[in-house]
Amino acid sequence: MDAKECFKWWRLGKCVIELYDQHAFKGTKCVITGNCPSLDRCSITEVRSCKVIRGVWKLWKGRGYNGDDYLLKVGEYPDHKALSDCKSTASAPAPAPVSDPAWSLKCLPFTIHLYEKVNFEGPNFETTVDHRSLDGCGIKEVRSCKVLSGVWDLYEGPDYAEPRYQLQKGEYPNPEAWGNGNTAPVLSVKRATSYKIQLYEKEDFEEGMHETTVDHRSLDGCGIKEVRSCKVLSGVWDLYEGPDYAEPCYQLQEGEYPSIFCPHLSLTAPALSVKRVTE
Repeated sequence: MDAKECFKWWRLGKCVIELYDQHAFKGTKCVITGNCPSLDRCSITEVRSCKVIRGVWKLWKGRGYNGDDYLLKVGEYPDHKALSDCKSTASAPAPAPVSDPAWSLKCLPFTIHLYEKVNFEGPNFETTVDHRSLDGCGIKEVRSCKVLSGVWDLYEGPDYAEPRYQLQKGEYPNPEAWGNGNTAPVLSVKRATSYKIQLYEKEDFEEGMHETTVDHRSLDGCGIKEVRSCKVLSGVWDLYEGPDYAEPCYQLQEGEYPSIFCPHLSLTAPALSVKRVTE
């Protein structure tokens, strides 16, 4: 896969990692965009260095996702020392530097690091799944967090009881950073896996409408020619003025937008393509 093809996958929101069978990004290179239980299926036999282009990846020393693992964020890892410096899981220390290459890998579309105290201090817990309560997580509440990948919903009550705060990739040092003047801690968290948007050809939700739960690089076949208003029913969406996700791009949270030309969006033309925000 060349650089152009790699960029195409990146724009589509796919996880992308470059693998090398020698240190310092030398030797055979292989670009992966999905889970790989064994490198025997790829054009590379082992991983001794890598570049994470997009997403959060976990690499295992053994086939079939077995053995010690490394949790890698976007960045470059020229050797095993760089891999070993990465924390594997919240409950286990990172393995000591070794010479064993990685043999299997998996993309983690949802990863969040939760902290019991503000400013990323105190007991902490990292997860890739939903938690309707924090029982068994080693923390009593969440007062700061780091969203490594995906979009997450944080709830003030257990069992996903409102109020709710939707957070994208980034660092949130205290409850105030979650928005809406919040000062209370969080007691349950859930991945934002639901996406739905209603697109209208005219302002004020009039005339042709198309409802979708998937990306559209163009509006061909949607029954509308352009988007001038919309209702984001779930998830976070990017609207693009051009087809094929051509910039400029404007990001919309859940809510109703009777006109996409409102001052805080600053759109100057109707939207011609839409895409889910998955990280």
